Amino acid sequence: MKKFKQQSFAAGCSRDVIRRGAENGFFKNTAVYVDSFFSVTKEEYGVISDLMRYADDVTVTFAMASRDSTLMREEPVRSFFRRLNAEAA
Repeated sequence: MKKFKQQSFAAGCSRDVIRRGAENGFFKNTAVYVDSFFSVTKEEYGVISDLMRYADDVTVTFAMASRDSTLMREEPVRSFFRRLNAEAA
């Protein structure tokens, strides 16, 4: 069984930090989990895009509120999903 080391980047890290980590082998043989998004900023999307480029596996989860909640914005989540899915292809 493959052993995984668990490390994390602080929320809000920049694309530059991700690139430097990649240059130093931080993402080699790595699975990355990005959890609970309703939507993302342009910078956050760039970070996730870079992670998809450097890590072996990237899993992004979307926060889903209950059907009667006004917090759930379905179209931004769908749009984000479509963009990530197209980029991963």
